[in-house]
Amino acid sequence: MIVIPIGTFCQLCGTIERLKYRYMALPFDYIRSNILMINDCINNNFEKFLNREKYFNNFLGVDGYGKDIFIHHNMKDEIEYNKMKKRAEKFMNILYKKDIKVYISLFQNWDDNKSAHQNGSNIEKVIEDMKILYDTLNNKTSNFYLIGFINKVTKKQCNNVILKNKNLIIYELNTYDYSKGYMYNDSDEEYFIKCIKDVLFSINNNYENEIIKIDKN
Repeated sequence: MIVIPIGTFCQLCGTIERLKYRYMALPFDYIRSNILMINDCINNNFEKFLNREKYFNNFLGVDGYGKDIFIHHNMKDEIEYNKMKKRAEKFMNILYKKDIKVYISLFQNWDDNKSAHQNGSNIEKVIEDMKILYDTLNNKTSNFYLIGFINKVTKKQCNNVILKNKNLIIYELNTYDYSKGYMYNDSDEEYFIKCIKDVLFSINNNYENEIIKIDKN
């Protein structure tokens, strides 16, 4: 089983890394993203994502995707750019693997319509976009799950399925507070870790696979 974080911000990849399940560096790890952006990258082999003529806002944004994507990456630097290019190639190569692939995304409230970070308060839009991405993955690969967590701050902790359609599963994740960007508060982080582990454990048991380690570069 290969665990593939697909945004929409740094929290998810941070949690995957703290779980020691981040065995490879991939393009959506520590950037801001949205589902239609990811869908476009898959359909067009990251052509726009890697086109520096599309970059703006001091190389932070990509025209058509958002103004604040590469907040932790200096895409002006040739070495950094080539690393991202390698990550994109790795992401596409995973599509052709026969192993179980688990694509996971996390959404949180975001009120800036120019940001690449998808607004998790618009649940209908998240579901609609996730269905589009699911169809794209279904046409490009096999043996995959697409998992989404829509985070709501409700002063309690619970995790409920709001959509299950074959291997597309979307949860409403309730936490005491919002993520700080890379990590929740201690209590919410522990709860989110438990939720991720429960999902992966359930999938792993269905297929009796191990999480696959791939080079981290």
